[in-house]
Amino acid sequence: MPVETKNTLVVPDTAVLADQGGKYVFVCNEQKVAELKRIRIGKLVEEMRVVEEGLSARDKVIVNGLQRIRPGAKVNPINGLAEAEAPPTESDKSAAN
Repeated sequence: MPVETKNTLVVPDTAVLADQGGKYVFVCNEQKVAELKRIRIGKLVEEMRVVEEGLSARDKVIVNGLQRIRPGAKVNPINGLAEAEAPPTESDKSAAN
């Protein structure tokens, strides 16, 4: 059954963490500091998790280095597409040949 994804926020499922308070992700704020944001999740679509509440389209979700990140930590953000959406690079194309 296809999932309607128009105007739906998704994040890599590996970026979704949990504790006794529920599910959360880390985001990078404008000061390049990590913040914890509580979210309500929906369905898993391939490797991406639908986020029903708690994030906006402008939030920059941290997807790498999650073992070391803590709220208030300075981060060095690198903008990019989520791994599941990233287009193949030249090295990926040449490795396939």
